[in-house]
Amino acid sequence: MLTYFLLALTILGQQIEPPNVPATQRASDYPVQVRIIETHWNKIPGAYGGYGRADIVGADVRGLDFTFECPEPFMWNTLHGEYYQARWKKQDLQLELLVQRVGSDHLGRCTLKTTLKAAAYSKTSAGWLKPVPAPPAPAAGAPAPGTPAAPAAKAPATPPPARP
Repeated sequence: MLTYFLLALTILGQQIEPPNVPATQRASDYPVQVRIIETHWNKIPGAYGGYGRADIVGADVRGLDFTFECPEPFMWNTLHGEYYQARWKKQDLQLELLVQRVGSDHLGRCTLKTTLKAAAYSKTSAGWLKPVPAPPAPAAGAPAPGTPAAPAAKAPATPPPARP
């Protein structure tokens, strides 16, 4: 009986690992911003394996599906405007997240194997994920979104009438 108790305690103790969170200090060598929408993981020998969905935040917002195998799991983003810092290890295929242990300034890394989507993800009121359509392309000659409009052209000043 004691053997079973110790075995159960050992197994449960290995599965209760607090997940990592986004790094709080800005790292210039991790320029990609990733918003983790959902993540699921399981304890495997020596690591955590999992999968999930995320959005790459920035000028070109894209959704992505991912899998991972890392020393510790990580949480999905719960706050608006919160994101993980990342960098591409293999463009569009492998993304390295910068993670931080809760209650520590220790930084870690986790590599995601990724598949990019044509659109970003969004949650419905029922909690289901759905793709967000990309905004329409600007008309020819129109300024790109986020670009300040050009100042209006001024009418040419007319010279004062000549005096006799």
